[in-house]
Amino acid sequence: MVAGFPITLQGACRTSPVICDLDFDGDTDIVYGAWDKLIHVWDMPFTYNASNAPWPTFKANQRRDGVYRGPELVDVPSQGTPVELVLLPPYPNPFNPSTSVKLYIPGAPNSQQPLAVGIYNLQGRRVRVLHQGPVTTGWHTWVWDGRDGAGRSQASGLYFLRAKLADQTVIQKMSLVK
Repeated sequence: MVAGFPITLQGACRTSPVICDLDFDGDTDIVYGAWDKLIHVWDMPFTYNASNAPWPTFKANQRRDGVYRGPELVDVPSQGTPVELVLLPPYPNPFNPSTSVKLYIPGAPNSQQPLAVGIYNLQGRRVRVLHQGPVTTGWHTWVWDGRDGAGRSQASGLYFLRAKLADQTVIQKMSLVK
């Protein structure tokens, strides 16, 4: 008999367990992904020896097929520099108390472009101006703290961030949740 066995589970097995030293404490650990969408780890009271566990997972790999595959490298083509105004989704979204957005301003390096960035409510009324005026090309980040131009906290709801650069306009929606 081994201390800690048998291990009982509350449901069916989802995957084969992995035997390793997960926390590098020298003890054997049993790691298991269960149907409850949790990873369960049992820290066993005996020393882990990798040479005694040549196949720590069923058939030695995550595909469970017994085929050795070296690391796979995939070439990712460069996207280059954007040639138009880019507004990434706000993060976090939904948010409380603040959210941030990243915006790319196209153009020649170190040049300046006139930019307007504002927050609007569902009725289309401007709630706050985050930026109005020239800005240099490249990536910029703006933060909205859920307040209007007078500093008043805004109600929970859907808002829109609009960025306008010359003839380009981009809009992202965001949810303020209190």
